[in-house]
Amino acid sequence: MLKFIKRLFKIFLFGMLTLLAIILIALFSFWIELKTNQKLPTPTGKYQVGRMSLHLIDSSRTDSLSPQPFSKRELLVWIWYPAIATQTDIAVEYIPSEWSKALNEQRGFVLKNFFARDASKIHAHSFQSPKIFNEQVKYPVLLLKSGIGTMATDYSAFAEELASHGYIVVGNDAPYSTWLLRFPDGRLINRTAQGNPGETATFSDGGNSILNKLVHIWSDDTHFILDQLVQMNTDSSSMFCNRIDTSAVGIFGHSFGGATAAQFCFDDKRCKAGVDLDGASFGDVIQNGLKKPFMFLLADHREETDTVSTNCTSPTLKDKTKSVIL
Repeated sequence: MLKFIKRLFKIFLFGMLTLLAIILIALFSFWIELKTNQKLPTPTGKYQVGRMSLHLIDSSRTDSLSPQPFSKRELLVWIWYPAIATQTDIAVEYIPSEWSKALNEQRGFVLKNFFARDASKIHAHSFQSPKIFNEQVKYPVLLLKSGIGTMATDYSAFAEELASHGYIVVGNDAPYSTWLLRFPDGRLINRTAQGNPGETATFSDGGNSILNKLVHIWSDDTHFILDQLVQMNTDSSSMFCNRIDTSAVGIFGHSFGGATAAQFCFDDKRCKAGVDLDGASFGDVIQNGLKKPFMFLLADHREETDTVSTNCTSPTLKDKTKSVIL
């Protein structure tokens, strides 16, 4: 009996050591993968891609999400565009180093070192603010709306691919919604419960109320950004002067950005078409619908009954929208 127990213990010990070794090897492999240089997919279009950022302040609006009373709404805007890059032009950082440093400081030691990819190891294909390509007189505009909490640069692969095919792609980071936003003057803005209520908010009436309010704020942000593009198109000092086709404006967004895309197309007549990438619908566009081409690119939610899924496939919105549901 004693021999059997000893043998059983050895088998157990061997199994535990083997399992521990497998876990350690897996964690080490994961750590190596996170620290390895990675390139975004190479754009397939004929144009090289430029990227620039703008810090914009909408003096006409008070930011209702700001803890500071009477603060004006501020946005950090990213523009990807067809470009002429020379040997002197510098490749962009996927995330600006100062911003990446701030992100790592907030993540903490364990998350930063063992579970978060080193942004300096991710390499994009854009160049920092080169001249716009002058072969084409004007380029159509695609407004990019990121998911709530994520940064616009997280969608660099989308933006670079589209810009390489002759589009001006314009995204933005939203204060108090983006997980962390760093303005050029060094100010850091964290997300708040009102600006980023989290996934569980979509399952409660209170959360839906917050998101219905927020989708209008994001739509107003997009309206303001498009106004700025119109001004840049007539500003002789801007390299985008007479290069933006303001009559050809589309919008696409992921998750809550997709909801914003639908609401913006309802709010702003300049929007010609839109795409929602797997985003539940919020705002009064659900009741009113759209009379513009709009695509929903979704997972299959037909068998689900929760609020998020039924909003995604709202029959009211579908009946009043020229849409394609995939």
